[in-house]
Amino acid sequence: MSYYEVDGKKVKVFDGGAKHTNKILKECGNIFEEIEALEGFFYYAYKRKKKHCALGRASTATPEEQEANRQRTLQRQRTQIKDLANCNDLKLPKWMTFTYAENEQDFDTFLRDRKAFEKRLERFVQTGTFSGVQVRNFTPQADFCLEELGIIDFQDGERRPDGQGRGALHGHEMNNLPYLPPINVVAAKIQKGDREPQEYYLQNDGTWSKTANSGTFFRTYSHEVTDTVNRWKEKSKLTSQVTKVYARKLSLCQLIWGHGFVTLNKIRAMMKDGLMQDVGGYMVSKYMSSKEGDDRFKGRKRWYKKGNLIQPKKYRDPWEIQQIKECEGIDDSKIQKVCVVDCEYIGWCVRTVWNLALYVIFFPGEYFQKRVEIELFNMRSDIAEILRNPRDGPCYRM
Repeated sequence: MSYYEVDGKKVKVFDGGAKHTNKILKECGNIFEEIEALEGFFYYAYKRKKKHCALGRASTATPEEQEANRQRTLQRQRTQIKDLANCNDLKLPKWMTFTYAENEQDFDTFLRDRKAFEKRLERFVQTGTFSGVQVRNFTPQADFCLEELGIIDFQDGERRPDGQGRGALHGHEMNNLPYLPPINVVAAKIQKGDREPQEYYLQNDGTWSKTANSGTFFRTYSHEVTDTVNRWKEKSKLTSQVTKVYARKLSLCQLIWGHGFVTLNKIRAMMKDGLMQDVGGYMVSKYMSSKEGDDRFKGRKRWYKKGNLIQPKKYRDPWEIQQIKECEGIDDSKIQKVCVVDCEYIGWCVRTVWNLALYVIFFPGEYFQKRVEIELFNMRSDIAEILRNPRDGPCYRM
């Protein structure tokens, strides 16, 4: 048995068999998260024994055990996605959302279309050719392999002002796509029946389609579609259905997707605009937390990944944790969040999160420091309350 001395305290670590510590530091890119146990210890480096009892997925498990197992599984899933996203925000610097123009709600159809979309994206970046046309202002990368991390969601209108949603499936993902030049298409407002005029796109065979796809007429530069636009303006005078014809810039990804709409943004730009503080928390809190009990995802995996993604690192050695903090310059001035949590098996713990990129690049120092002081004051007040009333203090579930 050996001891490490940290901050004047001796921490016991077993030389063989099980080891235990009261601190765990997790590194996920620019995000560092530390859990410090106040009541118990974290045990590791031992063989787990099989439990001879009804587990959550066992046929003999009660509904309460099944629900508890489901909640633990969801928590592990959220943590895994958040950690992978934060570890790979530099390797996967683009944020992409793709959805259907039609109200598609079949899960198998979405999975099939997404797989085909991946292959078409990878093929285009490798060859620079789409629908038999070489796209200008783009340099092909013959050795390109698409890497991505994404989640699947339903459009239920929770983030819309009117609260209305179609329920259509769509995907949000971060990937390593290079810069794809915008292309120019011919669009028109066409009225069918009593509906309001909707946007349609000119196809190579002279017809109009509600979605931009591989058969859509496109050119790299806007002046190359001017003659086509003028010609169709003359034709539109002969019919009352076509109310407006114009040139339109589109993302090339929208044509490659072929089923609806695509938006592609830089993650760093979204951070600077204040849309997110860290991409992992953004993915989990905005697109996963509200649908934990959704039966439409029952028996379905609602997230996906592809490629050799960077995995989070965990440190349990107190001396190593102290050295990492000194090397990275981690202190109270760089805290993003700090709170007291009640772990199921350990008891009360202090959870501290440092976001180095957020502090250095995106936040004014005075505002950030003031918010951190408030968080630290609340955390110390919570600990004092716990010491006075061990099981009646404030509780924040992990």
